[in-house]
Amino acid sequence: TPRQRIVIRREIARLAALEAPDDAQRDQLAVLRQEYAYQGMETCAGDGLCATQCPVGINTGDLIRGLRHEENAGADHPGKMKVAHWAGEHFTRVTSGMRGVLRLADGLHGVVGTRNMRRLTQTARKVSGDRVQQWTPSMPAAAARDYLKRLAQPLGRSAAPNGHVVYFPSCATRVFGVAADDRDPRSVTEMALALMDKAGFEVVLPKGLEALCCGMAFQSKGQFEAGDAKAAELATALVEASDGGRLPIFCDTSPCLAQAQAYAGEHLEVSLTLVEPVQLVLDYLLPYLSITPLKARVAVHVTCSSVRMGLAEQFVALARQCASEVVVPEEITCCGFAGDKGFSTPELNASALKGLKEVVADCDYGVSNSRTCEIGLSEHSGLSYQSILGLVDRASAPR
Repeated sequence: TPRQRIVIRREIARLAALEAPDDAQRDQLAVLRQEYAYQGMETCAGDGLCATQCPVGINTGDLIRGLRHEENAGADHPGKMKVAHWAGEHFTRVTSGMRGVLRLADGLHGVVGTRNMRRLTQTARKVSGDRVQQWTPSMPAAAARDYLKRLAQPLGRSAAPNGHVVYFPSCATRVFGVAADDRDPRSVTEMALALMDKAGFEVVLPKGLEALCCGMAFQSKGQFEAGDAKAAELATALVEASDGGRLPIFCDTSPCLAQAQAYAGEHLEVSLTLVEPVQLVLDYLLPYLSITPLKARVAVHVTCSSVRMGLAEQFVALARQCASEVVVPEEITCCGFAGDKGFSTPELNASALKGLKEVVADCDYGVSNSRTCEIGLSEHSGLSYQSILGLVDRASAPR
């Protein structure tokens, strides 16, 4: 728990500061450090949702990210920071490589089948000491090879009757496409483009899109320098694309939007209007759309970042406009996927979503606003979880 992480870390610091520890104290310190590496560090989602429950607003995720940073900079891991800087500077190559791995996994899955694929990856993960990330049947295929060309194409209008929106597809949606069991065969970017076109908005893309990242993938691992460099690069691109902040900027993944928003608010003199999916629909698209609720029972997962931005009630209200029945599992808060933790520490995701399947058993499908969260939610619910943009698109028509 967050409280245990703080208390045990304090005890580690106390024992380490002793000038003349006895054998028992040295043994205790060694045990605490060894256990804390997994129980304290590895299994922390780092999303800061704990701060919303803490009476004094303590964000334990900040503590853990700081400890991860210290570990990265330590003598025991001399190459971690170099790898992070290389990944940030060659981000286009990194995302291309990730799509290649997904295509390979998808092809292998097609050959050996789901049961054998799960066994193969579990064995590889065990043999490698958990270095190989866990595959699940909910793993999406790679984003389409021509998705950038599709993004760059005009939406079919000679003019934008209701204005322009800068669209920043997160690296997650640029890498992950559609899973085999997804209810809607469209990717998040296709849903977003269709919805904005329907509402009469033209899309503007930031230059050098493929290399852009909000920096969260680095920040969550304690790679602060690399994360800040990517955040600054994105901020520069968004200022230019938005004409100095004149145009609203939409990101299709709530955690990435929150990260970009925090960096821009702290470091930019220019004021940027940054919105995630729910804000985009409510603040910009809905006045130009007619909504007819679908006859469906829909499960809703509000991401940690949406909760921290105060959007939980708006998220649920939007879902209720678009579906006849909405289910919000009260006991499920953070999904535990935490970027890539669902692959590298899948037990965290499984623990966080324990009991979800029973609560949403009679739902038709689920919605959220983070592609990686949706992968874990689909795996542990038995439902297809996709972006709320798809639900709004299916329930709407132009006014």
